[in-house]
Amino acid sequence: MKLPAQIESLLASYGRPVSGVALLSGHATTASKAAYRITFADCSHAKARLHGSDAWAAQVGRIQDLIGPHASFAATLMRSGRAVLEEWVPGATLHELPPTSDTLRDCGLLLADLHRVPVAEQASAEATVETVRVRLREQMAMLQTSGDLSALEAESLAAIAEATAPARAESGIIHFDFCGKNLVRHADRGPVCIDNETLRIGPFDLDLARTFYRWPLSQGDRDAFVAGYVAGGGPAETTHLPFWSLAAEIYSAFVRCRDGDHDADVPLAALRQRARDRGTMMGVHDRAERTKPC
Repeated sequence: MKLPAQIESLLASYGRPVSGVALLSGHATTASKAAYRITFADCSHAKARLHGSDAWAAQVGRIQDLIGPHASFAATLMRSGRAVLEEWVPGATLHELPPTSDTLRDCGLLLADLHRVPVAEQASAEATVETVRVRLREQMAMLQTSGDLSALEAESLAAIAEATAPARAESGIIHFDFCGKNLVRHADRGPVCIDNETLRIGPFDLDLARTFYRWPLSQGDRDAFVAGYVAGGGPAETTHLPFWSLAAEIYSAFVRCRDGDHDADVPLAALRQRARDRGTMMGVHDRAERTKPC
């Protein structure tokens, strides 16, 4: 299999003979979305990928440097420009093998550990929420323009966002894709996060909502995760989860529609259901108002 030139160059600098390459995810024709399993001549493995841009690669690199070596995050072996070579973590993902309550609690502790990493570039709380609100309006407008949402659906969702938006939110390092598909059950290290190319600065509450969106859990499993997160001193709250859950769904629908992903049907269905539920509630309220005695 032909690798992107930047990954070929990185592997040449790494200096270990390669005996095999396998496509793990994405499409080889879309290099910025592809990940590869590299097999070396000594039968060891690593994961190689390209970030979407040099700027994004630099951002993720800075954040990983802030986090430092951490047994529960896959280590970066080498990076150059957009190309990254990462540790291969053996084991089944928590998506393949349903986790126990203890494992979910450990996952909550891990996310809390990430959120507690101090950063100097933390945005002000009010500005962070306002930025998300502006982005939501822009993304909903684009989904309406593309015909993926009707004008009535977009209006209902905008009303929900305005009614549930918090005044402020704590922000710092967030993962933005912390879920069972990206967590491997390692025999000695416990849950290890293997895909960390989405690291960024943002609201902790959004990261928690995004986890629950990407990783559908039963109420009992979610409670175990939250218990671990709280025990670990995680700063996110569940008070305004309706707003942040809506933000997670809109973001996912927007990105998937923009990229022509067939999985866009999943977040779009969730958004349409939210809009229908609000319409039903508004109808009940209107009927109640009309039937009040004079």
